[in-house]
Amino acid sequence: SIGKIIGGGGGDKYERIQSLVTDDQLVNFAADFCEEQDPNSAIRRYKAAITRIGKEAFRSELSSFVGAIEGGDKCDSRARMFNSRLTKLEEAKKAKR
Repeated sequence: SIGKIIGGGGGDKYERIQSLVTDDQLVNFAADFCEEQDPNSAIRRYKAAITRIGKEAFRSELSSFVGAIEGGDKCDSRARMFNSRLTKLEEAKKAKR
């Protein structure tokens, strides 16, 4: 819901994601938010994803994912769900080539 994004509890995270400048900041935030069991492995995966899809596509997907979770989407594993979304993005980009 728009009100929640603009003024509610989720707003701070969106602004924070937009303010992450380096790849390191972005992947560290993602690993933390996704509650990764093995953050170092996740960070390597996320950096590889940024190389394949681009930083802004990664940022956009991360924002969308955070919004879904903050909006009440339930999942067994944030890490698995986010990685699945990244894989779909990478496959879509490959198909466009």
